[in-house]
Amino acid sequence: MVGADFGGHSDEARRYLCLRPAGFCDDGRQLAVSCTRHSPPLPGKRSLAALAALQPLTSYPPGAFRGSLNVPNNVFALREYPVNSPELAGKFALGADPFAAHFVGLGLHCVVKRVADRLRSAGLVTLGGLTTHAAVLAFSQQIMVIQRQRNSGPDGLAAIYNTGRHDERPGFAGLTNEELSLHTEGTALQSPPRLVLLVCTQPASRGGQALLVDSRTPYAELAERHPDAVTVLSGPRAGFFGPSTWVFAPAFAHHEGRWVSVRYRQDSLVRWNPLAQMHLHEFRMATERNQQMLPLEAGQRYLIDNHRWLHARTAFKGARRCYRALGYPSTPAPPGFIPASAGGAA
Repeated sequence: MVGADFGGHSDEARRYLCLRPAGFCDDGRQLAVSCTRHSPPLPGKRSLAALAALQPLTSYPPGAFRGSLNVPNNVFALREYPVNSPELAGKFALGADPFAAHFVGLGLHCVVKRVADRLRSAGLVTLGGLTTHAAVLAFSQQIMVIQRQRNSGPDGLAAIYNTGRHDERPGFAGLTNEELSLHTEGTALQSPPRLVLLVCTQPASRGGQALLVDSRTPYAELAERHPDAVTVLSGPRAGFFGPSTWVFAPAFAHHEGRWVSVRYRQDSLVRWNPLAQMHLHEFRMATERNQQMLPLEAGQRYLIDNHRWLHARTAFKGARRCYRALGYPSTPAPPGFIPASAGGAA
């Protein structure tokens, strides 16, 4: 299970909301005692069976678990979250931890091939172990042809942090500490970048969780419940995306009669045609039902197919800092996803 990370708070009652597989730990060995820098003291003298039996949404008072966790490495770790966090109040899909579910270890043989395979099948990869500009750049150059960004350096990497200069500027929410709504990166480009890599080098003191939506699921829901919405949002002039060069484009683009890619945003930099506007509510509700929260610690990152996954970020406090790389896969792959109704597995 996943949820908002407010481990530094002193709420009177808290809930343990996840048992998190240990495979994504950077050093591969010590996750049982060092899950994250916000982890609470872990249960002492409990068997693995007892740990695995702890059910999500079970309440425990503060200090219920103290002492050291005497279990083998690479097993389980607990994370703690407030009971009444508004960010958990029916807003997020709580399910299998997306970081663990999509993790590829850097120490694995043929890691670049594994990343490419995972991108083709699921469109999302999570990784750990990158904390410097040079390491982020080296990894990015292995998996993509890097595309320059408006705020990047000559090497194409962009530092993402609260600059204090971009508040209330349309299209620049990523450079503030405010909430960043779900969107496709580069919607105003004729061809948005295929890949988005976001690496956290310094997490926020509070908030700043990544939010991800696999658009294949909302698309399938619309196709089943509101097929007219899919038809209208697939129109070539469904949306008019700006601001640098305004581009007409569909929310759902169909390729070779099989693959579908998404182009979507919710701010003032898109103007939906009246017919599309009528159906946006259904799509927005479907995306909110399927959001996955991804807290990122230092060195952790996600890599998404930007034509399939929508991404966002919660508001935050503190000096959160990330690197971002945009580009096109070094190993060619079809864009987006095959709809579930078409019998595709991805």
